[in-house]
Amino acid sequence: FDAPSSGAKHPSPTELTSPPAKKARLDVADNVSAVASSPPETAAAAPAEHVEPAPALLNAPTELLPAEEFLSTLSDPKNAVITVKIPNDSSSSKWNCDGREISVTMDVRTATVKSIKQICSKDLGGMPVNKMQLRWSGVGFLKDRDSLAKLNIGPGATLDLVPKVRGGRK
Repeated sequence: FDAPSSGAKHPSPTELTSPPAKKARLDVADNVSAVASSPPETAAAAPAEHVEPAPALLNAPTELLPAEEFLSTLSDPKNAVITVKIPNDSSSSKWNCDGREISVTMDVRTATVKSIKQICSKDLGGMPVNKMQLRWSGVGFLKDRDSLAKLNIGPGATLDLVPKVRGGRK
């Protein structure tokens, strides 16, 4: 039996495996251009693999280094300048909460969160240390007993001071 002449119309292998109507539906519905022969579930799953994380999650610290390892990354841990942002809070006017920033030079090897609060207290008109909370973005509120090295707070870090307020009625 001889093959038919070139004038006869026979469907190509791609026409046999995927009908033209399916090609159009894949291109429009799934925004897939050249994957007409793959099944719809494969074409739809491809974009899900390339999901980017939210921008806010990219800046958050994933894991803190151990204190000794963090200190080894610093060129001068004795003279780390840390900035503390003071809120602009008119209800705390007796404590000079006027929206400024205080720069504090600390020895990261020995300083604690409480020692930063004690220095800020002098600049804030004697605001008691127990009325202050320090917050660092990505970590949250800091505990007084923690060292700066343990929290990986080094030169150039910016902490937010938040005055503690009592709940309930006045």
